Amino acid sequence: MPVEVHLITALNTHLLDDIADGVFATPVLAKFLTSYCADPTQSLFVALRDGQVVGQLKSALHRHPDKPANLFIEELAIAPDQRRQGIASRLVAAASAHGDTQGCAELWLATEPGNTAANALYRQVGMNAQHVVMYSWLLAEP
Repeated sequence: MPVEVHLITALNTHLLDDIADGVFATPVLAKFLTSYCADPTQSLFVALRDGQVVGQLKSALHRHPDKPANLFIEELAIAPDQRRQGIASRLVAAASAHGDTQGCAELWLATEPGNTAANALYRQVGMNAQHVVMYSWLLAEP
């Protein structure tokens, strides 16, 4: 069965009615999905196989006052039994095409050095690894 990639909008959230295990870390909640879809800087791409969500990619558009916008891939996940079938590459391509339509000059993401599968994927789709130091600050308890 072929895979279809869709950008989720307020008009097609029903596509999230059937989600395979392992695609999202926690259940998708309507109260968060509504505000997510209303935010023009956020994009959620899903891969569907036979009506079931088997992959997802969340991205955020970053606009700047002094340079072109860029697109940050925040999260990418594929159902474990659907991996290594080109689904992640298709989701990255969809996000890249979306970034082009938004005037983005760059697409970027971060992953852990030890995430072998993710690092292999990102090299395979043509991304260049950069070494950075990342800092975080907890604003509230989850």
